[in-house]
Amino acid sequence: MRDDQGWQWDDDRRQELLLQATKVACYVLMNQILFYAAMRRVFPELPPLELGAAASGEGVRLRLCERLAEARRITRDYETVFDTGLLTEVACKADGAVPSWAGLIQGVQDVDLAAYSTDLLGAIFERLLSPEERHRLGQHYTSPELADLLLAATVHDANTTVFDPASGGGTFLVRAYDRL
Repeated sequence: MRDDQGWQWDDDRRQELLLQATKVACYVLMNQILFYAAMRRVFPELPPLELGAAASGEGVRLRLCERLAEARRITRDYETVFDTGLLTEVACKADGAVPSWAGLIQGVQDVDLAAYSTDLLGAIFERLLSPEERHRLGQHYTSPELADLLLAATVHDANTTVFDPASGGGTFLVRAYDRL
């Protein structure tokens, strides 16, 4: 995170920085779990995301890494979304978090995402971190109303190309898709 995001290490803020890194790691893993569940609608050959007999944080990490690698293989896309590494290790470090990860995964599996607005996942992503944390990380989201206004002014036919270089929660792209 120091190299990728320019974090400054300060021994006086060690606990704060470690907590911040852990929150970011959990945020990324939650996004991966939610995205995996959403992708099962498009790729029914993706097996349900489950932890099997994993009873430790390392067991959860290994099982999730296996499923996310399978998602990369089956979709032949989304490498950056399904990438695992140090952040996955950090998010799964505590054995005490196993029931929480299992509960999140089970809760997501039981939800029919198709029954909800296309903005649901974006709204979930936007609320996973506090406004202060999002500001500190440079995460700013376009409201659905503003996205609709911008699209009404720029998308005039089905052949329009839409580009969002910083898709965040995906609101702008989802609204563009709906409009197109």
